[in-house]
Amino acid sequence: MISVSDSQQHSLFQSIVRELDELRHSSSNHGFHRIAYPGGRDPPKDLQDADGLCDWFDERKVIEMEWHKMKEMMESARHLEINAKNMDMGD
Repeated sequence: MISVSDSQQHSLFQSIVRELDELRHSSSNHGFHRIAYPGGRDPPKDLQDADGLCDWFDERKVIEMEWHKMKEMMESARHLEINAKNMDMGD
């Protein structure tokens, strides 16, 4: 059985993988890449630069947004659980 925590970590991992895939694609085509705001940090030229990538993700709030989604999902699950318990008590 997969726990909620495992699925959350997987979701975060998948989001980062998508970001890196898009970055690789844009780098190979000399195309567009996302920045946080005009004049914001560009991604590192070396895609093996974990610190540079984390700084770029942080400035764009990529990880923060994924954590926010996870918290919302957990809150929704908590409400569903409470509602289910209330319905069971009503029987």
